[in-house]
Amino acid sequence: MKRYKVYVYNTVDKFLDCYEVLAEDPVDARNVAVQRLIDETGHGLDVYEVTDVCEIKD
Repeated sequence: MKRYKVYVYNTVDKFLDCYEVLAEDPVDARNVAVQRLIDETGHGLDVYEVTDVCEIKD
């Protein structure tokens, strides 16, 4: 598992946020972040837009 930073933009309230997740690859990292958005905010891609996924190098 690798660590990724997933940057998301809230299209309603106009702010940028970042999630740090553990995942196998960038696509998996995006999916993990979207699921966390749904769990934590009650909204997913209806309110948030994934803007970037970056691997964190140790």
